[in-house]
Amino acid sequence: ADDIRFSAPFVGTGLDDNFNVKGEWAYGAVKLNRNTTLRAGRIRLPTFIVSDFYEVGFAFPWVNPPPEIYFLSPLFNLDGVDLLIESNLDNLPLVGDINVLIQPIFGQSVKTDAKLQLPVGLDVSQVQSGGEIVPIFGARNITIQAEDVVALNLSIQRQNLTLHLNYTEALLLVDDAPLERV
Repeated sequence: ADDIRFSAPFVGTGLDDNFNVKGEWAYGAVKLNRNTTLRAGRIRLPTFIVSDFYEVGFAFPWVNPPPEIYFLSPLFNLDGVDLLIESNLDNLPLVGDINVLIQPIFGQSVKTDAKLQLPVGLDVSQVQSGGEIVPIFGARNITIQAEDVVALNLSIQRQNLTLHLNYTEALLLVDDAPLERV
């Protein structure tokens, strides 16, 4: 039926001359009515405006979104459910036509392994011979998981203008290893 669908995209990052192809998310969706869809499974957390398709490069008709912003959040995928409630509001006074998406989300994140690099000092050994002061970094392997995730995504669109608001609350669990100099 047209009311039920499944999605399981595969993502290849292209890092280190290896595409590291992974199934990052997979979910089932049921269209409850013309404006409402229920999804369950591993879904992308829509923290930012294009988070749900950030790793799908051909989806951008313009320059890629800045990774400095999109990697601020340690949460990318979520095992849980969300509800996509879409509404078209026509002929509003002073505004015109707008599209609204309300998306409540519930679940927990998958464990994410990351390498966190932190400045731990300065190397001044080359300064006397005309060299520069060089920062010394330490690396720490961490595992992050979020439990009891509750989020609300609101997107309002009018012609070429989109307002995206997201609120996420979760219990973050961080397991880290000792700091190593790199």
